[in-house]
Amino acid sequence: MDQADLQLVFNHYDRSGDGLIDYKEFSAIFHAADNSNGPSSQDSSFKPLNQTTQQYVANKPKPKDTRQEGEELMALFRDKIKARGPRGIVGLQRIFNIMDDDKTQTLSEAEFGKACRDFKIGISAENVPILFGLFDTNHDGTLSIQEFVDAIRGPISPFRADLIRKAFQKCDKDGNGVLDLSEIKQAYQADQHPDVLQGKKTEDSVLCEFLETIETHHNLMFNRQNDGKVDEEEFFDYYANVSSSIASDQEFALVMKNTWSLRDNKYQSYLYGNQQQQQQ
Repeated sequence: MDQADLQLVFNHYDRSGDGLIDYKEFSAIFHAADNSNGPSSQDSSFKPLNQTTQQYVANKPKPKDTRQEGEELMALFRDKIKARGPRGIVGLQRIFNIMDDDKTQTLSEAEFGKACRDFKIGISAENVPILFGLFDTNHDGTLSIQEFVDAIRGPISPFRADLIRKAFQKCDKDGNGVLDLSEIKQAYQADQHPDVLQGKKTEDSVLCEFLETIETHHNLMFNRQNDGKVDEEEFFDYYANVSSSIASDQEFALVMKNTWSLRDNKYQSYLYGNQQQQQQ
């Protein structure tokens, strides 16, 4: 019974209407409850709650579980972002940066709501405060863009992190910790990209798009310009975005194998070990 229901019952028994239940009124309630044959003999004017009021209090719809509602909303939001792949996260981040007029890498609730509308994320206006509150973990009325991206992506498993580092090391031929376009072009298997296989894009266009997406996510966080080079942190950030939209480690491993032709023994045993288990 919530506050409104209690007030309804109180008003019913406050027969004098003075906002108080005196001893006589209070006593009449309990005498009525003890007398199953009718009203109290001590107070024949006493009337129990009528049937309509009893049914309203008993059958009133229970309030929604706001925590469960918030978790469902968060899951829906994550799914919509992840469905767009790495460029989806980058696209939303780009809009966030446009909304961030003071360049503090934080957003207010109003800015967050406008960004969601501009990105056509499908979250209704009444749900924006709920969603914002879930992301605003320190309850200071602002949302850190980096914390938001991390929350959407979720943690990355040690196995996936190891594959990402191995792919970077394979590309970094001179070992200087930075990949240039020529190094990426030598290692990146653009001919295996679905759009290339279907004739929608050329290998060069896929390669340039890949490089631009890798740089953009990381540089947006630090207000830097793309320079055509990728360090390990940028590379890792990109594949953390990729990882967020791939459910299984095996599928992620296949993506890395097809993209970078990884032949690591640990990787091979993991991949084919899982395949054998699924066939049994």
